[in-house]
Amino acid sequence: MIESHKTPLTILLASPRGFCAGADRAIQIVERAIERYGLPVYVRHEVVHNRTVVVGLEAKRAIFVEELDEVPDDRPVVFSAHGVPKAVPTEAARRKLVFIDATTNRQAAVKAIARHCDALVVIGAANSSNSVHLVEAAAHHGCPKSRLMQRAADMDWNWLTGAGRLGITAGASAPELLVDELVAACRERFDVAVEEVRTTAESVVFRLPRTLMA
Repeated sequence: MIESHKTPLTILLASPRGFCAGADRAIQIVERAIERYGLPVYVRHEVVHNRTVVVGLEAKRAIFVEELDEVPDDRPVVFSAHGVPKAVPTEAARRKLVFIDATTNRQAAVKAIARHCDALVVIGAANSSNSVHLVEAAAHHGCPKSRLMQRAADMDWNWLTGAGRLGITAGASAPELLVDELVAACRERFDVAVEEVRTTAESVVFRLPRTLMA
């Protein structure tokens, strides 16, 4: 039996992406904060939505809190990798707190592939500001046909009609399993070639109030 012809599809995987990058960055930020400022270091909300990571950071004596009013004036605070309302850093600055923004701005990887894609998918939750921002970044940097979905089952395959190059990335809490799932679903329908596009890992930026920068 002759296998039916499949349309070629090149998948560009943005790297770093998803949970692994978000978790690694969160751990690195807290460790460096402890190294620079000593203990305790406070973290507003879970840095990533993964209990194992949170427990590991608690073991390093990071203290997780819900709001800024739980943070003493003389201690640093790390913000969640999923983004925070603008009022939060504004309040931190007003109190002259040392705050470290762990928001995962891994948009460099998306920007690197967007202009080479006919369509781009960000795997993540609709309520994840990080994932929404990745979609916006892709649209603004060369791939207006970009959308957010939680997993392969959400894909509208008609949407891909005419696309020869599909970009895939994932939000900060999306496990790599979901990326693999989407790639596998594409293989069932297309003759797939996968290219991983890696950008340089971001450095951690410590933001200090002006009074501490002298």
